[in-house]
Amino acid sequence: MKKKQSKALKVVSYNSVYSRLRTNNKRTFSAPARGLTAAAGRIRENLKRSWNASVAFVLVAGMAMAISAGAQAPVQAAACPTPASDLGTLTLTVNIPATTTYTIWSRMMIPDSANNSVNLQVDTTDCYSVGGGSIAANSWTWVNYASGSTSTLVRQSLSAGSHTLKYIGTKAGVSLDRIIITSDASCTPTGVGDNCQTGDSTPPTVSIVSPSNNQTVSGPVTISASANDSSGIKDVKFLIDGQVVSTVTASPYNYAWNSSSATNGNHTLTAQATDNANNTATSSPVVVTVTGGSNTKKGDLNGDGKVNITDLSILLTNWGKPNPTPAQGDLNGDGKINISDLSILLSNWG
Repeated sequence: MKKKQSKALKVVSYNSVYSRLRTNNKRTFSAPARGLTAAAGRIRENLKRSWNASVAFVLVAGMAMAISAGAQAPVQAAACPTPASDLGTLTLTVNIPATTTYTIWSRMMIPDSANNSVNLQVDTTDCYSVGGGSIAANSWTWVNYASGSTSTLVRQSLSAGSHTLKYIGTKAGVSLDRIIITSDASCTPTGVGDNCQTGDSTPPTVSIVSPSNNQTVSGPVTISASANDSSGIKDVKFLIDGQVVSTVTASPYNYAWNSSSATNGNHTLTAQATDNANNTATSSPVVVTVTGGSNTKKGDLNGDGKVNITDLSILLTNWGKPNPTPAQGDLNGDGKINISDLSILLSNWG
């Protein structure tokens, strides 16, 4: 009986990973990897010789490291051919954060020297015969080379976005346990590969472009931010006086603020950016002075000089109504009444 790897690797960066294992009689097992759970499965031949797969996908993007070691493995300039015997397939859909060259590591276990490789098809354009050569039998081994030559690495230039990796069983009894896709040529996985899980830990850069610090504003104001990161920007949040008022998921990063709904005086604007590796950064604050705004206490919807249950009732009565006014509860001027306005009201309670 084959050894089973149960410890799941931490998923550093991915949008989705899917595996599909097919048996000879076309029954299908599929398991999406959620959080830290590894997609697992097993393929068996009719003769009980098995090509197994229990995969935890880890995308390690050490973008600062240059790929310099090893030649690119020779590949077929087409999809992998269908093997004479169907020993099963495993398909992974992965999200690549940035365009560069990646090394693909596969942790394999082979039964003997005659059955020591598996085909890997990247998208529909490249086919590698992973492994071959001298691999210890009955022991998990990290393999990053093809066609039996340790000098021909499985390296692939991948553009940012979704890609498909398809492992195809070509030798009986070969097991596949884990996969690491990394741009860091200096890392050689050991054990279950935890040592290569450095990932992208660099926060994005973000700043408020306009309005400028100490500027006086009134009426409609466009708050603009600039955000950049090598792995891409997931979203930019705009905050006024520490309260999130808008989340923008694509450039340009702008927020239309109706400053007339704010009280006269100084207000602090910040922007918070999150990259595709979930690193976050907050901009330096910009302080603006509002004129022509409301002189009442923020959240005092009935103008009695205090924020209490009456104001809360007014806000809730107008919850979700189109084109609300500040007096109805649109306290941040974003054209709607929602949890952000409720938070502002409650922060000024009393």
